[in-house]
Amino acid sequence: MKKLIAVAIAVILTLSAVMCAFGAPAYKGDLDGDGKVLAGEARRILRMSAKLDPQPDRDSEAFRLADVDGDGKLLAKDARIALRISAKLEPMMTNQTADFSTITEGKLIMATNAAFPPYEYIEDNMIVGIDAEIAALIAEKLGLELDIQDVDFDSIVAGVAGGKYDMGMAGMTVTEARKKIVNFTDTYATNVQAIIVPEGSPIKSADDIATDGSMKIGVQLGTIGDFYDSAEPEDWGFGEDNVKRYKTGPGALQALISGKVDAVIIDNETAKAYVAANEGLVLLSEPYTEENYAICVDPSNAALLDAVNGAILELISDGSIQAIIDKYS
Repeated sequence: MKKLIAVAIAVILTLSAVMCAFGAPAYKGDLDGDGKVLAGEARRILRMSAKLDPQPDRDSEAFRLADVDGDGKLLAKDARIALRISAKLEPMMTNQTADFSTITEGKLIMATNAAFPPYEYIEDNMIVGIDAEIAALIAEKLGLELDIQDVDFDSIVAGVAGGKYDMGMAGMTVTEARKKIVNFTDTYATNVQAIIVPEGSPIKSADDIATDGSMKIGVQLGTIGDFYDSAEPEDWGFGEDNVKRYKTGPGALQALISGKVDAVIIDNETAKAYVAANEGLVLLSEPYTEENYAICVDPSNAALLDAVNGAILELISDGSIQAIIDKYS
């Protein structure tokens, strides 16, 4: 599949060169051959480039043509360079998202669970954090007012699918089960699930966690940690009987502090914040899993999904999202 994608990009670039030979503009971002570079075409190039093998067959013509900067690697930046050449970095969202709609005109209603620092938490009676700041930039690009609503994590997907919220953004991982209910945007951040234990714990890695009922793992209800941990040992989990679920991350943490569970598995950045704020806790150096975060959108609103995706890609390309993540690291 990866080679096929590389070949597809090569064909695109080759067609552009042919157009140039016949006097037509050589737009590397012109996927439909109409001589124009549109936001949708630019987004498709970036999506394809993110899926390419960074070390494809060196002898392939596809690799030679797609390697825009000639550094011997095939990365997303090659697609961005092509876009800069063809589209002159003209704002991708301009006049490209007029057809999307939101639940309340002029507003972007986002559901989150504000108990997941540093992605979302409450400070001075306001919801703040990585997701809150990224969402604010997305809303700004779409010309909308952001309205963040704090709800239980396990009600976000159903609320978005039911038309109660325009999108859900809460350090959420794409899973097959969730994809049956909502659509997901492109990835905007990558993180790992980490393990927190008390100082002196015999647990030094995930391999030390017993699955015979003698150890309990605390998780936040409905999170990816819950999903992975409650799986059976043959599926790399610990089994339902060894997991205790809590409505919030802090609830799981308090259970660890009080000795009700032996470990808590939760998002890495959140884990770092908890350990820094609570003496006597240790963050294990070996992560449990790695995951990609995305925003869920009502599957009946494809235009909004496309608009949010366009905003995400712009914010990744100009470094805005990374700057926000670095700010909270």
